[in-house]
Amino acid sequence: MNPFRSTSLLLVLAGLLACGGGSSSSGGGGPKYQLTYTNANRTGINLVGVPSLSTPTHLVLGLIVTDPSLRPAGISLDLEAEAGVTTWAKVGPSDAEYVRPGSGFDLGSGLHIVKGKLSGNRLQVIVSQKTYDAPASLHGYLAYVALDLDPKVQSTGVSGLRANGPGNKILTTAGMIEAFEPVAGIVSVQ
Repeated sequence: MNPFRSTSLLLVLAGLLACGGGSSSSGGGGPKYQLTYTNANRTGINLVGVPSLSTPTHLVLGLIVTDPSLRPAGISLDLEAEAGVTTWAKVGPSDAEYVRPGSGFDLGSGLHIVKGKLSGNRLQVIVSQKTYDAPASLHGYLAYVALDLDPKVQSTGVSGLRANGPGNKILTTAGMIEAFEPVAGIVSVQ
């Protein structure tokens, strides 16, 4: 083989490898669309984005208490996501439920009261301490839930997240069950 030809062939191959092998691609391999969340700015019991547990297509929301007068010992949520845009998911792939307890409740040892029920685009969850005499901490998430971006989404916009279902209740430290409306932010597809 001619040494000049071998050197030329090596240079052409090196040039092709340096620019991606001669093929073109766009988007860098990431998802075409992603979920973003804008927290609501109201006092109460709020669903807030948790960036440390979220990815572009997996949005984790944490439930926090921002009103010191609302310090529940247990909570149930009735949430609805917009079908065809997002789907409810487990916070982590190894989670047994569609809800993960946070550090805001002291769930004690042994059997925990943590349950998530999924029915279509509606998610009902409950997280509670075993006794109601100790209120939730104001310094931690009560629970986490998660939404995944539906892979069939074809456009950007605002997705509906409704948190005003009839199952939104708190267990007070006096042992009473009271209705409440969690404060939800805005889920967007970008």
